[in-house]
Amino acid sequence: MPPLTKPTVTPVVRTINGVKRTDYCVYLGTERGRGRRVYRANHDDAVHFAADYAKRVKACGVLANRLDVEQTLDAANALKTLSDAGCTLTLADVCRQWLEARGGAVARVLTCNAALDRYMMRFDASLIYPQQLERSLATLIDRCGAAPLTALRKDDVAIWLTARFVSPKTYNLNRGYALSFLRWAVKQNIYPRAQFDECSTIEKHKVPYQRPCFFNATTVENIMRWAERQEDADLLVPKFALGFFAGVRTAEIHRMKWRDIRFNDNDIRVESPKGRCGTPPRIVTMSLTLRAWMLKYQLEDAYPVCMDNAAFGRRKQKMCAELGIVWDDAQNRNVMRHTFAGAHVALYRDVFKTANELGHTHDVQMLKAHYWSAVEREDAERMMAIMPKEG
Repeated sequence: MPPLTKPTVTPVVRTINGVKRTDYCVYLGTERGRGRRVYRANHDDAVHFAADYAKRVKACGVLANRLDVEQTLDAANALKTLSDAGCTLTLADVCRQWLEARGGAVARVLTCNAALDRYMMRFDASLIYPQQLERSLATLIDRCGAAPLTALRKDDVAIWLTARFVSPKTYNLNRGYALSFLRWAVKQNIYPRAQFDECSTIEKHKVPYQRPCFFNATTVENIMRWAERQEDADLLVPKFALGFFAGVRTAEIHRMKWRDIRFNDNDIRVESPKGRCGTPPRIVTMSLTLRAWMLKYQLEDAYPVCMDNAAFGRRKQKMCAELGIVWDDAQNRNVMRHTFAGAHVALYRDVFKTANELGHTHDVQMLKAHYWSAVEREDAERMMAIMPKEG
């Protein structure tokens, strides 16, 4: 193998999904000019990756120097035989298969706690989702603690899931957390593929289908008029408007600043709900109705779009009491998003278009089952015609 050069970190401007962004490129090359580029969202992550790569290269060089002439010749002959036979195996593939066949011996140097710490570095710790994820996975890792990650077996995951069972949905959610973590560990070569495949056989709980709840145009108008009359309308109306007229999730709205409402481009920038470094935002089209509501209550770019979740919950309870609206979180927690989706399908009769607006392009059939003919077209037209009062 040609000598490797020192990794370099350089800023680059890339366009992803039509959005320009600055990333940092880590170039991993050889003295012959061949190499690979890896991108990271911020400079610190890129420098950390480059330093980690340099340590691995140095370690590989030390290990290679331990081979005597006969061992080096045997390895070269074996790879040449594979190449002559048309096999596409690389040296990395051979090493990985050798390790997995022996239970992933090298993976034992990384403990469960260290693996979780490294996994959580992929997320923005200031956001709610990573905090929930870490709290959940920490209870799983506590079963092994300072033991090697390979000590985590299917039985441990199954017992953990049973102990945390609240409902089929929470069970499936925690199962997804665990498998995502272990899948990442497999890619990092710190957890054997065979053990992951065994864990993935843990079955999901079946969740009975429940049709989403919808508000009709009259209810939506009553809510918007009530919000207009409040003293804190500038922090209340945008929340309802983004929910009913764009289908943006509650958690996404609470993370938004006014700079994410881009009137010049007539769209809304919705950051990744998981806050993973490097994940591009979702772009939602701004309808004429939503534009009118947002323009009326527009604040400076750095201001949040709405009040915090606890304050909004209290205002919502007051509204429900005054208007006689049933808004039970257990039944219709995402009723604003469902109402928008039902109206959008009724107006455009294009499930793919609706799926794109909601950010659910991978599950179009489920969207069709949820929203097709769920809302009358006349009611949808009335809802999308609700405009703010003048003055």
